[in-house]
Amino acid sequence: MDIYKYIKEKILIEKENRKTLALIVHPDLNITLKAPLEAEECIINKFIEKRTVWAFKQLEYFKQFQNKQVQSYVSGSNVKYLGRQYMLKVEKSESDYVTFNKNRFFLYTKQHDNIEYNKNILDKWNQPVSHEFPFNSLSRHITELCKESNKKIILMIDEIDKSSDNQIF
Repeated sequence: MDIYKYIKEKILIEKENRKTLALIVHPDLNITLKAPLEAEECIINKFIEKRTVWAFKQLEYFKQFQNKQVQSYVSGSNVKYLGRQYMLKVEKSESDYVTFNKNRFFLYTKQHDNIEYNKNILDKWNQPVSHEFPFNSLSRHITELCKESNKKIILMIDEIDKSSDNQIF
């Protein structure tokens, strides 16, 4: 295997307003070369040739972290969420929604056996803001609920932590 040819084929070249060349190997196994706007192709090729072994070693390093398992989205499988794995329970339902209780995800879905459909529901739920699971209107609903209540407010949610994907805690 010709390592230089292999690395060169994987590189995405981005020319931008800068003075130096930079070769970046990303954890998703993509490689980016940032070059000055006026950089000539022969200079770029020499730079790639000089950094080929380093880039190949970086790719090998990042390959060990690639997810080797294919996510299945059926009952009993594990779902990654905020850096942890949780068991998934899939149940047939009239509508699609997701709940989390006692370190377990419950996926209620119209199409119990459709793995791709279940994946899409969980992906939409996992987005910080989506139309199906709208966190953006949560504040408005809480305010309306408090106004309608005849009881004193014991707990008031002041803000939602943006660094934790808009999770309320």
